[in-house]
Amino acid sequence: DRLLKVLGQTFESNLREKFDSVILTPLWSKTSTFGGLAGQVGATWALSEEMPSLSWHYVVYVALTSRLCICALMIASEEITSALFGYGSFDLKSVKNSSDALYYFAIGLPAFALIKVFSSYVFARHNTQTPFIYSVYSVILNIFISLYFFSDIGFIIIPIATTISSWFYAVLLFSYLIKKKYFIFDNDLNFSIVKIIFVSIFTSYLFYQLISYFEDFLVYESKYKLLTMILIVSITAVIYILISILTKAFKISDIKL
Repeated sequence: DRLLKVLGQTFESNLREKFDSVILTPLWSKTSTFGGLAGQVGATWALSEEMPSLSWHYVVYVALTSRLCICALMIASEEITSALFGYGSFDLKSVKNSSDALYYFAIGLPAFALIKVFSSYVFARHNTQTPFIYSVYSVILNIFISLYFFSDIGFIIIPIATTISSWFYAVLLFSYLIKKKYFIFDNDLNFSIVKIIFVSIFTSYLFYQLISYFEDFLVYESKYKLLTMILIVSITAVIYILISILTKAFKISDIKL
């Protein structure tokens, strides 16, 4: 009963997400320019008969906005979970279980963002069938993995399955864009990726060192763990932005739509 309940909730959540992205988003894109990167890409171009190909700088924008979050969640998932929720009846065991799930969700974070970008561009070309079919494949894969491995791995298979199916969905959409020649590879793509990776590795190392330095303030029993985590994240974020600008890992034109 517990397995069926958990899988039922997962299936319902996936269907709700797919309905929102496949049904509601195209409707919104035809009526207004809604907020966010995905909305601006889809809704603005949906009003134009001659839409430009999807340039790589939208993907770079997603990488820049999600990279620091990914690194932080993977390096300090337990500390972050403890700082945000580790109070009262949310004991140390609950923190551990939640942080494990958060770790695997973090791996899928870029896929979640890329899906919004890729699917919105396909919607803008008045094609809702392809994302819908791919999303069905993604949901089926998610359910299959969850059912097949739940008895052996436990609840942690749910975030793992969600991450795998999300990357599968993102790759399908990306392959479709490549096949239809809707995607442009700019000449400076490779060099920009190298710089982004360098900045990400450096700031991730800095974040790890800060976590280690303030570890006494981040234990479950600490009263200052939330403030400490906010301080660490703020310092890392500022340095990340400054280094990105200094190394020209991105330009303002890369993130302007």
